[in-house]
Amino acid sequence: MKKISLFIAVMTFACLTFAQTSAPAAAPPKPTSVTEGKTLSELLNWMLGEWNGEGVAREQEFVGSMKADSVLDDQAVMIMRESSNKPGGPAGGLKEIMVIGYEASAKLIVMTLHTSNNSTGIYTGEMKQTELVFNVANAPQGFVNRRTFKLLPDGGLSFIIERGDPGKAVGKLVEINFKKKS
Repeated sequence: MKKISLFIAVMTFACLTFAQTSAPAAAPPKPTSVTEGKTLSELLNWMLGEWNGEGVAREQEFVGSMKADSVLDDQAVMIMRESSNKPGGPAGGLKEIMVIGYEASAKLIVMTLHTSNNSTGIYTGEMKQTELVFNVANAPQGFVNRRTFKLLPDGGLSFIIERGDPGKAVGKLVEINFKKKS
């Protein structure tokens, strides 16, 4: 019994000593920005706002709207895009939600896509000034599925979706030019 009591006393002392000398708990890490001193929303501020436009999808003209907002304490951008056929054309349309964020451990701009026709996707992006190009993640060799956002010289915003199977030409599926709502 003395051995057990002595063992318990030593273990209790060791635990108390360890608890007093252990390092203080670290503060939770701050979200990592894409470039030193800038949040993702600051880098993509040229995309933010409400937009209306006209475009072409598979040789069919359509109208569209897009809204891009800063979310998650400026660490992400959420885009809601909607398109429908021009008046007098066939009925139909599409809605999409795109969430753009920064994956700090991989140091990548990442976008998730969700559409009203039950499609989802994960894309990785590259940014050059006021152009952001996303390619579908983990695509088979030679397959292209690309989405590009680009600020136009007149202050408008271009959005293009391109696809191509291995060994075949890459073609534009969607091209729309937006103007910012006043």
